[in-house]
Amino acid sequence: MFNVDLDKFTKKVSDAIRGSECPYYLTAEEWDEWHDNAEKSHPFRYRLVEKIYPAFIKAIKFPIELIRNAHTYLHNKYVSRVHCFIATPENIKRGQWYDYGNRILPCLFDSFVEFIESEQASSVIWSDRKKYNISYVNARWWRANSQQAGIDNLIWAANQRFNEYNGIYPGDPLYGKPTSQAEIAQWCIDAYYWWKYERPTRPDPMEESGWNEYAKSLDGERKPLHSLLSNNSPEIEKLKQEAHNKLREIEKKHDDEDTKWMIELIQKRESFWS
Repeated sequence: MFNVDLDKFTKKVSDAIRGSECPYYLTAEEWDEWHDNAEKSHPFRYRLVEKIYPAFIKAIKFPIELIRNAHTYLHNKYVSRVHCFIATPENIKRGQWYDYGNRILPCLFDSFVEFIESEQASSVIWSDRKKYNISYVNARWWRANSQQAGIDNLIWAANQRFNEYNGIYPGDPLYGKPTSQAEIAQWCIDAYYWWKYERPTRPDPMEESGWNEYAKSLDGERKPLHSLLSNNSPEIEKLKQEAHNKLREIEKKHDDEDTKWMIELIQKRESFWS
């Protein structure tokens, strides 16, 4: 932010010294023409700005860039930790062992949530820090996480449509349809709510299948799975098999759903940028 303000300031000073305002956008031919006219109008002032002034500004910016680069390095390493995917303590409890296969899903999707609530949020937080209750220090130097800001940004993107702004006019088959940015944003919203709210509320397979009820019905208390599978009573065997089949069916359904979302996340990874 400070770097942007400094660039605006140096441009104003450069224009004042040069005696002519430097435009932001021109074609190659127009740039040549502008430089020729600016130099003819004020030869000394033009050379002062184009040859000497940049070195002066570079010297001023040098310590600022050192501080900014050091902050960026430390922030990326210790705050945002962009070098690793880390699951939240709710999904992977600290100090406990989890097999690698069981770590993949929470690490991928917890980092995806962080991407939404931090990186996607940052682009709109600056427009209204008070709305999202984010301090200047957190927004500029530390971590500005906001679920609402991230979702607001995605909702805005999800509503983008092909129109005259994109060079698409009424009568074109694409007119009024979602842009690729909108489609990705909508997927992000769906994936975010699935991981944060839908998946955690899925019924417990052991409970939903009736396995827990069957296990307790044997003698009023739950028994280990291996001991239950060894019971040879025909009536108990039938009840057990029904619950066991239902349990495997539910677990497969959950696994298939998890796999579907993981595959889609990987397939769309090139579209996740800040």
